[in-house]
Amino acid sequence: MAPSVAKRLIQMVNHTLGKGQTDWLLGRRLPASSVPRKSDKISLRSRKQRAYSSAAVELVRRQKAIENVLLRMLHRVDADVVDGAIDLDWAVIFVDLAGRTDNPGKQDLWAQLLARELSHPGSVPVVALRRLYEFSSADMALFSTFAPWVIKNYVTRLELTFFEDRGINQNNILYFEEIGLLRPNRDMAKVFQSQSSANFRTHLLYADVVLRVASDNAGQTLSLPIYRLTEAGAALAYAIQKEAAMIADSDYVLALIALIKRHGFKVQQAAILEQQGEVVARHSDFCEMFIWPSKPPLHAKQND
Repeated sequence: MAPSVAKRLIQMVNHTLGKGQTDWLLGRRLPASSVPRKSDKISLRSRKQRAYSSAAVELVRRQKAIENVLLRMLHRVDADVVDGAIDLDWAVIFVDLAGRTDNPGKQDLWAQLLARELSHPGSVPVVALRRLYEFSSADMALFSTFAPWVIKNYVTRLELTFFEDRGINQNNILYFEEIGLLRPNRDMAKVFQSQSSANFRTHLLYADVVLRVASDNAGQTLSLPIYRLTEAGAALAYAIQKEAAMIADSDYVLALIALIKRHGFKVQQAAILEQQGEVVARHSDFCEMFIWPSKPPLHAKQND
């Protein structure tokens, strides 16, 4: 066995099963093809001792993990609380899966999910817990790159080069679909209805920014191509955004404004100063955004 492989094996066994199992493994020096002699057989008693020792290591490790999550959660509970009761079946699954996580970064996300469920019961589906538990470090890093562009449960589907330049390619999008974070339909659109009867007006809330989209044509409808997140994906994106105390990605905002203006709308932007749930209690003055168009408006006719 290569030294690097042996080192990884010992590290894994020592971490998950304890020193007793590691010592046993180091003492086994027979080639894989050898037939153990009678003197090499392990007594039932010693095996039971190792089993008890490994179980104790696992219990202590799980206890430490869940206590770390609970302590982290105490500093993350929302002031915004709704009525409801915690689902105790959900709680059992949460403790089981969160207790298996030693990664501090994942423990922070477990704490965010628990804080969210305690303040808004029913908002974190069980499938989100399973997806987080199954996340590798690479998965978490990749989805953490994508999550800052999520608005509620969707990401506006901009030019693919926008995402590629920031580390997300088409294969990554397909992978998110395969692991249940994105819905697979590529033709999805987000339709925004007017909030005014006199003309078209609607608002998009994104992180600490609010966009006011308007048109003099009251019958006009804004429809944007999107990537739609699953319930699990949306819950995990929310946790990642909360943990990062996320502010709006200015490049994403500018690209989104450019796309909306290509549909023939006027766009104004303001900073959110105070927000309660989905209600913006206070914001800065709106200012109209002018972006030099790199492409013609979508409704413009092409010359022959």
